[in-house]
Amino acid sequence: IWDKNQVQPLATLTIRGSKIMAISWCGPTIVAAGGSDNLIHMLDINSREEVAVLTGHTGTIAALAADPAGRMLISGSFD
Repeated sequence: IWDKNQVQPLATLTIRGSKIMAISWCGPTIVAAGGSDNLIHMLDINSREEVAVLTGHTGTIAALAADPAGRMLISGSFD
């Protein structure tokens, strides 16, 4: 996660056993990240802890987008 004004990283988020291919904000402190493990990981950027895992895809997650309110999330994968 980068501070675009100071052009420096604020945090690095990793998911063990997965290459992150897509990421989307889902509220002020939550990001959704998906990748090669076919899961969507919901991460709190303050604590850097995983708060939920969304399942259902059978292929790599390639795209994520949240609605402006952060209540809904669209995912696309190589299912």
